Amino acid sequence: MSHPLSKKQLEVLRALEQFARTRGHIPSVRELATRLKKSPTTVFQHLKALERRGYLKGDGSAHGWKLLQASDPRPLVAIGGGLAAELALEREAESAPAPAPVAASVRPDAETLVDHEESEVPEGWVRVRIAGTIAAGAPIEAVADSYESRVFPADMVPRDAFALRVRGSSMIDDHICDGDLVVVRPQQQVRDGEIAVALLDDGSATLKRVFREQGRVRLQPANATMEPIYVDDVTIQGRVVGVWRRCE
Repeated sequence: MSHPLSKKQLEVLRALEQFARTRGHIPSVRELATRLKKSPTTVFQHLKALERRGYLKGDGSAHGWKLLQASDPRPLVAIGGGLAAELALEREAESAPAPAPVAASVRPDAETLVDHEESEVPEGWVRVRIAGTIAAGAPIEAVADSYESRVFPADMVPRDAFALRVRGSSMIDDHICDGDLVVVRPQQQVRDGEIAVALLDDGSATLKRVFREQGRVRLQPANATMEPIYVDDVTIQGRVVGVWRRCE
């Protein structure tokens, strides 16, 4: 069987199937990330890419991924019995109204967050979580950092904002440099020319100005030495609303 999938997407799909056969249930993002030795954020992005391609369907719960197409025709049955996933049941869902699309997030899903005490935030300030690393250069898999945070004045950043650490120099003409933190407002649409976190179909992410042209999307760097990236479509994760830089 041929697969219209990237090598990494196929690796995630096969790992999910193997987990279900040996453990008797569909894995959570954390369980799958442990098996693959990848960050939960990266695995989650690949799962959402598989969902967009029609291989999986998620309901938002920890073990809520359901298989619609398999890379291996064998039924997903645990050793010793117990059906983990039934493709026949999923075919019944084809006639049901499709749920509204949910964009894959560069931020970790809720179950990956580490509980820890945080100092009290002063009135008029808001704590912004640093959710990972984003490429300002060639697209990379989003990398989940330790779950740091920074406190910003509430009148400067949205309360639902998250931050990403920048890797690369493709946005230096917009004064976004390697090592900076960009503060991002979560949203799925941006106007032409706005700086956005763009998630590509292979699960990689990049920071660029977004321009929608006829039949394609141009991801434009702010660096005269670099060429734009052209793609058929992207999933927008948010718009950059601020930059934080430590001066030493």
